[in-house]
Parts: sequence; structure tokens; C-alpha cells
Amino acid sequence: MENRGKSIASMALGIAGIVFCESGIVGLVCSIIGMVLSKQAIAEGGENGFNKAGKITSLIGLILSCAGFVFVIGCAICACIAGGTEALLNY
Repeated sequence: MENRGKSIASMALGIAGIVFCESGIVGLVCSIIGMVLSKQAIAEGGENGFNKAGKITSLIGLILSCAGFVFVIGCAICACIAGGTEALLNY
């Protein structure tokens, strides 16, 4: 039963990672924890539907969160280049 709990938690954290992918750090943390829980659940009791869903949603959340984080950093760099540091502080 503990295996099923980790599987469901990994799926929920993967979905949270997708939802919070725009914030960067929150999405990354949720997705990484979801991947870890998914791997633990697979090691403890094999692969079932919730494990697959948790692994897939966590991977998608991880990719989107990394892209969102790079986008936010890129916007901050462009704002600094375009308008100096005052543009970044007003951003």
C-alpha cells in the first residue's frame, strides 16, 4: 500500500510541476521530488499505471520548468541590456 501512496504522490507532484512551471523554482522542486518518488515506488513494487503517470508528468514538469526558468533569466538579461539595471528593478 505504501507503494501506491508514493505513486499517487509522484503523479500529483508531477502535475504540480506542470502547473507551476512558469515560476521556475517551484516547478523544478515539485518535478524533482515527483521523479524521486516515482523511482522509489518502481523499485519497491514494480511499475503500474500511477508510476508511469508520475514519471511522465514529472518529466514533462521538469522540462517545462527548466524552459520557464531559462525564459525568466533571459528576460531579466534582456531587460538589463536594454534599459540598464533600473529596468530590471522596475520589472
